[in-house]
Amino acid sequence: LDKAYALVGDKIDYISKLKEIGNLRYSLDSLELEPFFEVHDARYQMYFQTYSKEEYKEKQELLKKQEIEAMALEAKIIDKINCGEQQPEVDHLYKAEKSNSGYEDGKFWRNTRSYISYQMLNKNSKGQLLQISILDEFNSDNITILINEKPAVITLSDKKTISIKIDNKEVLNIKILAKDGKISPKFSQLRIVTE
Repeated sequence: LDKAYALVGDKIDYISKLKEIGNLRYSLDSLELEPFFEVHDARYQMYFQTYSKEEYKEKQELLKKQEIEAMALEAKIIDKINCGEQQPEVDHLYKAEKSNSGYEDGKFWRNTRSYISYQMLNKNSKGQLLQISILDEFNSDNITILINEKPAVITLSDKKTISIKIDNKEVLNIKILAKDGKISPKFSQLRIVTE
């Protein structure tokens, strides 16, 4: 959505900029609008977000803040897995039973009623924490996490991030077990971070 075309200003202003160019086609600033039934093998947008100038400025500031936070986090990451995405999971020796994946709020996720396992590398033992991002509520009664076959001590950094100290281990074999067939949270990312 941050790259999608948006209409900024008063509604009357952007409607007045709409110019008919024939054959059900219109131009709007740098855009050429065409009928949906004619769009093939191309990205398209059917709806536009609309903002007042003040709302758009706030939106841009929020996006900039989110980008700065994401870059700061990325600088701390030693290894990461985006759960539910094929290549990152294959690269980290993904195995599972009774597992589902999906896409929600701009993020891929994976959950289980049995287990999920991955292998991560902590290059030069620089990472201090394993952080696991979740999309829904965390209930410690529903899962157990094993690191190299030993139960992990789980803490919550915030409502959506599980943190586990990893004590300079270079290889982490991570296994997330659902207890008694209960559904686990939706895991969106596992990452080894320096702090």
